Amino acid sequence: MDKTLVTINIDNTSFRLQKIHNFQWLKELGTVFCVFDEQDSGNICFGIKKDGVKSFVKYAGAKTV
Repeated sequence: MDKTLVTINIDNTSFRLQKIHNFQWLKELGTVFCVFDEQDSGNICFGIKKDGVKSFVKYAGAKTV
């Protein structure tokens, strides 16, 4: 059975999920420069840069691929 996927665009990065999810809270943390959306854990991970500092944010709760 094929799943319908949605594409989410944040800053200049896009990734796919099983359904729409609100990631507005990421804007407060900085600019998303990469996304790891196909993790074995089922989590989604974001590379975020703010004021020249790069951080890694792991998030649970989105319906990942």
